[in-house]
Amino acid sequence: MIQKYLHPYFQPSFPQGKQPRLLSVSYSPASFNKEHPRILHRHPDAFELLLVTHGCGMYYLDTSYRAIKEGDLVFCNSGILHDELSEKNHELSFYSLRIAGFAFQDLPENHLIPESMNPILPLKAEYRTFRALFEELYRYADPSRHLEEFCEHLSQALIVLAISLRYAEASLPPKALPGKTVSAEWLYQVKHYIDAHYHEELSLEQLASAFHLSPYHLSHAFKAAYALSPIQYLCRRRIGEAQSLLTTTAASITEISGAVGFSDSNYFTAQFKKYVRMSPSEYRRVYAE
Repeated sequence: MIQKYLHPYFQPSFPQGKQPRLLSVSYSPASFNKEHPRILHRHPDAFELLLVTHGCGMYYLDTSYRAIKEGDLVFCNSGILHDELSEKNHELSFYSLRIAGFAFQDLPENHLIPESMNPILPLKAEYRTFRALFEELYRYADPSRHLEEFCEHLSQALIVLAISLRYAEASLPPKALPGKTVSAEWLYQVKHYIDAHYHEELSLEQLASAFHLSPYHLSHAFKAAYALSPIQYLCRRRIGEAQSLLTTTAASITEISGAVGFSDSNYFTAQFKKYVRMSPSEYRRVYAE
């Protein structure tokens, strides 16, 4: 027998009363991601950890698109906009979990890494361990099992291991893909303006006027930076927020349509189908199941 002794004293990663609380755990197979992608959105009060289990693709995080592949662990702090580009993904499958209510080091609440740290960690030898942990967490998270306490502790163990590896291999932020990262402060300001006003009536002409630019120049410069035109970005922002409201509130389709900036609920439904490939009511029903 080979016995290993643990050190009796250690510094907890999270202070008493500020440990991560598990909100949800999900599995998204490639077939579902391709047909019904999760559009541009943020979690204002939660951190999300994502494990890619198959395929590869592009993932938008805050200001740039990043390549992800099987075995990558993706850290997404609270409030960070993220998006899955289904048209650029190849058989992408992943597990994800959301946690909240925690404090880590001197970072803002529900943040695990600083802005300067690479949010994507290739797991290499540890991939099998993380996949097994996510699989078990997903299996035991079934409400009918009444194993909330077990899932809470398992998710905390998973998170502690994740941050231990991330900080051990901390590196400079990755180089952005050519043409995919903002190269001018004014472009970031335009994106920030859309993020803050997406629920209002906005047109390309209104955006151009607000920033004293021609619609042509604004559209081409924005697309070069974000791979989407301003109006495409606006629509993805609205649809992504609608997805969140459909799965977290009991608001009607008409109420959600107005809340995300659509004055016509029929047009909203048509746009939702275009991006998500199912109606808002179908999407709500699928996630409820």
